[in-house]
Amino acid sequence: MRTLAAIKEIQRIEPVEGADLIEKAIIGGWQVVVKKNEFKKGDKVVYFEIDSFIPYELAPFLCKDKIHEFNGVKGHKLRTVKLKGCLSQGLILPLDILRNDTYDLGQDVSDILGIQKYEVVEIDNSGLLRSSFPSNIQKTDQERIQNLSLSEYYDQYEVTEKLEGTFCTIYWNDANELQVCSRNYALKDPVNSAYGQILNKYKDVLKRKLPKNLALQGEICGPQVSGNIYGLIKFEFYLFDIYDTNTHSYLTKEKRDAVLQQINQDEEIKIPVCPVVDAAFNMTDSLTMDKLLDYANGYSIINPKVRREGLVFKSLTTSDRSFKIISNEYLLKSKKTENFKHSEKESTTGLSPS
Repeated sequence: MRTLAAIKEIQRIEPVEGADLIEKAIIGGWQVVVKKNEFKKGDKVVYFEIDSFIPYELAPFLCKDKIHEFNGVKGHKLRTVKLKGCLSQGLILPLDILRNDTYDLGQDVSDILGIQKYEVVEIDNSGLLRSSFPSNIQKTDQERIQNLSLSEYYDQYEVTEKLEGTFCTIYWNDANELQVCSRNYALKDPVNSAYGQILNKYKDVLKRKLPKNLALQGEICGPQVSGNIYGLIKFEFYLFDIYDTNTHSYLTKEKRDAVLQQINQDEEIKIPVCPVVDAAFNMTDSLTMDKLLDYANGYSIINPKVRREGLVFKSLTTSDRSFKIISNEYLLKSKKTENFKHSEKESTTGLSPS
């Protein structure tokens, strides 16, 4: 599960060029615009990641004139913004919001503070729910590079484009049927849903060729999915992982490609993989956080006219080492943030309206 709010330490405070009232605090690979002289290097604080939905009572200054509601809670979603030309990602609040001084550095306090991950369901699944997500299959959720120590991730990676779509799993259920899942639920097989259409598209070949212990996981892109930024005219499934329920682990790239080649061999309709940006990327000590974040910027391979959401890195040597980098250019220029603007004056009404 993604940690949305945790106890962190401020590594340093840096000025924002041309700004008198704000400065930026650095926490790991993240930077957050804060009110000047509010924090200092070494301060232990509560750091909230972008995509966190912050309850109104916790930080009312974020909502200003407009209060949103998510899962019955009133509040505000944290987004990536630029303030006086400075990137700001997340929110910093003092430890006293916890009313307890016994919390440890690095501790996840998301549940304590009622923080939810803000997610918009683009596809209407009403009436399609069958059961909860299967307990014997893992869900992918790579950590963001900003939360990692780079020196612990020196390795060689396959780098693929992170697609803006909806998560999908196809597997054999206990009734020996091919089943399709969204991120949180196993679904029925309605012809008109995106999941049902993808399952029906590949069902015949998978019945013949997919081993019973393997689950396919990928992204569905297309009409009505996350704004369909790629301009697709029909739903498409892009594979990014294969999970083995016998070993309770993901297949390495080599084994994944071998399984997929066997499935696609001699078939008219083939299962594609997420677009590969670099088949063998070397992560070494010459790469800084800034260089990696810049590397994630660029345009989509599926539709070169739109910016890509980011990149996913998967180790070529071990199946359990992976991470993602979300493009800051994408975050700032996507529809999610293009109308979300703040002035320096507005930012001083609270700690960081990101």
